[in-house]
Amino acid sequence: MGMIGAVAAAFSRRGWRILLAFAASLYLFLFGVRFFVLWVSWQLEYSSLLEALRLALWSYWTLLAYPFSQGRIMDGIALSFYEALMPLAQLIVLVLLATSNRRLQADAPKAARA
Repeated sequence: MGMIGAVAAAFSRRGWRILLAFAASLYLFLFGVRFFVLWVSWQLEYSSLLEALRLALWSYWTLLAYPFSQGRIMDGIALSFYEALMPLAQLIVLVLLATSNRRLQADAPKAARA
């Protein structure tokens, strides 16, 4: 969906902002569900939600740091891209879409007056 939205944006088709926002939101939602199921849910049997989140984030960080500590730089870069940079990129896309939409709405009355 993100690729289709990017192509639609390149050719100035209608609805590309909605498509990109939906694709980024869906990615972040599925990433969050996956994180909760794989890293947090099993710890809820032994601890509170906040403690389980703290342990999950610590475990997640060590997962990302481990290949670098073993000298496997390319594995570390690939894992960091998939597990950390892609969700960050989706957040950036959502922020850019939100701010560009505000700018377009703010510029619309000026364009109507001209």
